[in-house]
Amino acid sequence: MIDTNEIKNKIESMNKHHQLEILRILKNDTNIVLNENNNGVFINISYLNPSTLENLTKYIDYVDNQTDNIETIENKKSIIETTFFKGNKDNKDNNYI
Repeated sequence: MIDTNEIKNKIESMNKHHQLEILRILKNDTNIVLNENNNGVFINISYLNPSTLENLTKYIDYVDNQTDNIETIENKKSIIETTFFKGNKDNKDNNYI
């Protein structure tokens, strides 16, 4: 399990969509006080119960895993694109299938 500072840093670095999902996870915990102002929603992470921390950690791991998978797929796509499509339009003898 990651520590609360690391959780805070990862949540702050996420885009708005993922931060809203984090907020949904936090709303499920009835013991959490959410403080909202013009700058956003604030909570005291040190008061989170262990199950909520575990849910946050699972979601953060899920987002990190998905980001890595997307990056890998995009890299493979780029390699395929440059190998098979760029510069090979005029060469009809290239049968790679």
